[in-house]
Amino acid sequence: MYYDESSAFRALVSSVSALPQNSAQEADALLENLKSFFDSLNPAVTEAQITRTEQLLTVLSDTYAFSSGQLADTAAWLKLLFTNERTQEVCGEAASLLKKVLNPDGTEPEGGAITALCIKALFPAVYDISRVRPVEPKLLFMQPRRGLNESFRYIYRKLELNYPYQLTLYEFHRDTVSTAEYYVNASFFMRDMATAKAVFVHESNNLMGYLHIRPETRIIQLWHGCGVFKHIGLSTAGKDGFKSLEKYLEFPEYNNYSIVTIASPELTWVFEEFMGIPKETGIIQPYGVCRTDEFFDHGYVDRCFRKLYKAIPAAKSKKVILYAPTYRGVDPNRVSPDALDIEQFAKELGDDYILIMKHHQTVKVLPEIPESCRDSFAYDMTRGKGMNINELMTIADVCITDYSSVAFEFSLFERPLLFFVYDLDEYIDNRGLYYNFDEITPGPLCRTTEEMIDYIKGLKKGFDSTEVTDFKNRFMCSCDGHACERTIAFLGLNRVNVYYNGNGATGGQYASEKNPDSSRSDTDHSSDAELEKLKNGALRLRCTVSLPVTEYTPVSNPFLKDAYEFSGWQMYQLDNGLKYWLCEDGAWHTDDERNASGIQRRTLHDQETICPLSPKNGYAIYLDAQWTPNVTLSTLPAYIRSLNLKQRCKNVIKKMIGRS
Repeated sequence: MYYDESSAFRALVSSVSALPQNSAQEADALLENLKSFFDSLNPAVTEAQITRTEQLLTVLSDTYAFSSGQLADTAAWLKLLFTNERTQEVCGEAASLLKKVLNPDGTEPEGGAITALCIKALFPAVYDISRVRPVEPKLLFMQPRRGLNESFRYIYRKLELNYPYQLTLYEFHRDTVSTAEYYVNASFFMRDMATAKAVFVHESNNLMGYLHIRPETRIIQLWHGCGVFKHIGLSTAGKDGFKSLEKYLEFPEYNNYSIVTIASPELTWVFEEFMGIPKETGIIQPYGVCRTDEFFDHGYVDRCFRKLYKAIPAAKSKKVILYAPTYRGVDPNRVSPDALDIEQFAKELGDDYILIMKHHQTVKVLPEIPESCRDSFAYDMTRGKGMNINELMTIADVCITDYSSVAFEFSLFERPLLFFVYDLDEYIDNRGLYYNFDEITPGPLCRTTEEMIDYIKGLKKGFDSTEVTDFKNRFMCSCDGHACERTIAFLGLNRVNVYYNGNGATGGQYASEKNPDSSRSDTDHSSDAELEKLKNGALRLRCTVSLPVTEYTPVSNPFLKDAYEFSGWQMYQLDNGLKYWLCEDGAWHTDDERNASGIQRRTLHDQETICPLSPKNGYAIYLDAQWTPNVTLSTLPAYIRSLNLKQRCKNVIKKMIGRS
């Protein structure tokens, strides 16, 4: 193997030989496991990877006093990580080996020991060994718990629909698996993160604190809330029940972001304070919060109401009160407030309203709903019980919260907000708030159930939304339905841009001034506004529909939105302004060469052929629909839809990016 001859490997062998060995057998096992690990690195192990492995072993030996047996187990753990896909069985095996590395008897190591080992030593090594490979067209979403978090969902689906990148959700299952399993899940993420184009996160974590992120990779912090009332992060350092400043400095949580997207310039100072990010870095940007984009989609709003009526038929004739408080206490002993008198609410408001409870996702034990009200007036939708918080805010007529960021999101709807803050003074003393609560909250501060009932009853006389609107304009002004677009633009991702060439019946084509390297038919129906969106480096997908002259009509095509789904493929590449056609001889020829030699253009059926352009022109795919005699202008839309080739087209472009 290559490494047998490398200077780095010879140095590593010398380092191993110099270690204080427990036994010759353990030394042999270490070298054997190292060779096996290097064999797993594909294609060929590099000097840099061997050198980085030597550095890891040195740190483990000097700083953590690992024996040669422990080092051998570490090498075996690395091989397991680099030779397997992430499955439950593999993660279980890796977790057992990680426990053995720290405790020979395989028992669960104490949290502090495994945390320091993984975050300070193993994760940086795994990342550096992996980053030798080139960046791939993939985007990772890091979820410490389970499921596609609401902060991820909207931008994930937008990317999935319009961008030809591999999307992977990494779930670490925090709080539901052992500490060793949690860190093993994170290890697989570190391995793949090293070759990712971008990584999305939505809450703080200390897993990446010691990584040196490669410049080609962007880390995007979407954050899970639109705004912040209560002190969090570094603002809580040293308070009872919270981390000390020294612990934050030892395990950094906010030091590797490329950008943090927030809802308004007004909140910049808050995020700078609790994340400890200096203003001059420009990392915190008011691009808007991606999860709010769906609020501006009328189709989404309609779907939310249909979902509500299916889950709670009684809601068709009632208004909805949403109760969404934040937690009390500190992790892992967080609890939800239970001061709301649900039975009194039902008695006074039950004729006109229903109550939906949505407690904080990290609360383990939920307050009980009295049996007399349960599923008749009051409904709990906290954990997978019908609707997520975005959906519930969309359908709620009134929202009751406290110190939660829900107030910020809900202000977008300009509907009544109440703040149930029965423990305000105590909360301020123990936790602290960024703003004077009396001055900024866009609704009454209620300390009793009776106060809330009186306010809600008073809404029958009308509601003046001025206060809520002013709050929205101050704290949510960047949430306008285009936050995802701004975030994706920051990343510079290649989008599948579709440009239609209209009816090619007359055969006349010319270059567009707006897009000089594309061919357009003389009946092109693409808008100049769409053509203006074309940028260098974008993926360009152009589609032409060929119809008989007898079927030609100069009216707008009713099927253009589906015009990228065709059965035949012709592709060309551009270089220095010349168009090259793939011809029957299997080679690329210019029009002049084709005309001179009589070679015909090649029509590609059921193939996935990729034609990269010169760097300045990006990429192009030219699709030309093959004429089918029994298809007419009136039946063409249905015919195109029946082909259902959109996914194949995306797969071609994904492969194209992979070869770029």
